[in-house]
Amino acid sequence: MQPGQSSIGPPAWFEHTPVELRFGTSGLRGLVRDMTDLEICVATSGFLAYLKSRAELDPGEALAIAEDLRLTDPTTGLESSPRIARAVARAARDAGLRPVHCGRIPTPALAHWAMRRDPGAGKEPMACVMVTGSHIPADRNGVKFYRKSGEILKADEAGIIAAVGAARTAAYAQGEQESPFDARGMLKRRFEPEPAHPGAERAYVARYAGAFGDARPLAGRRIVVYQHGAVGRDLLVQIFAALGADVVAVGRSEEFVPVDTEDISPAQEARYAALVAEHRADALVSTDGDGDRPLVVDETGRFRRGDVLGTVAAGPSWFFSSRTAPG
Repeated sequence: MQPGQSSIGPPAWFEHTPVELRFGTSGLRGLVRDMTDLEICVATSGFLAYLKSRAELDPGEALAIAEDLRLTDPTTGLESSPRIARAVARAARDAGLRPVHCGRIPTPALAHWAMRRDPGAGKEPMACVMVTGSHIPADRNGVKFYRKSGEILKADEAGIIAAVGAARTAAYAQGEQESPFDARGMLKRRFEPEPAHPGAERAYVARYAGAFGDARPLAGRRIVVYQHGAVGRDLLVQIFAALGADVVAVGRSEEFVPVDTEDISPAQEARYAALVAEHRADALVSTDGDGDRPLVVDETGRFRRGDVLGTVAAGPSWFFSSRTAPG
């Protein structure tokens, strides 16, 4: 038996062959068609059981949940992030927890709000789960697990995988009538969480908009926000406007667009440079799908890769230099 597998096989009444999710660079990922409610529930149950085994989670605690803008799998028509988030919430409730849905917000917004709550004000830190495939194509998706102290590490994966195997065995042991899943691995009854809690979104905007007090450090600057299908696209507009920038929003898409901020093609780079020139902007900014990696093009139209962006950000007067400044 491989790590994470059930000690018994799928029940005979299943009409599908379960495909177990695997850990990638960040979280569990897979094809949406393979990410059945059963797979999401056993994965989430394993994660929560792992936290409980480490005395990091008690019954009745809250689990914060958010999702990106992957609404539908374009190849199958199957509902994507909203359905997966509901399955996460169902698993949380079945584990004796209180799911708190934070809406469609960036991964850093969810993690920041869940981790940095104030126990002195009766707001204990929470574990959280982000439903996102980040920058991968729309026929795929994923889930990212966060402990109260931050995203899980590679050292956590073995313990989580073992707990997932136990959760899968329990799910497979149920008969067709008692199982909450149908023969396709989908929940028989749709689970509807409470309305989205606005706290994480508000805290994310305030974190940046309030960092300079009453000052407006970007006053007189024009920023192009390339929105595509990034979950934080409207929040970026709010933040830059609050900092005094003249914001131009472009490229909004109602279909999910996979943008890898570390792998920009020459055609993409030329398009971004053209947008900067067209709007006579001081910068073009965007993020990947879940908002945890930035995309920045400077006033000359040059793409600034993420691994050097920290250096650029450390010298804002150089970043917003004249158009004739050396690259």
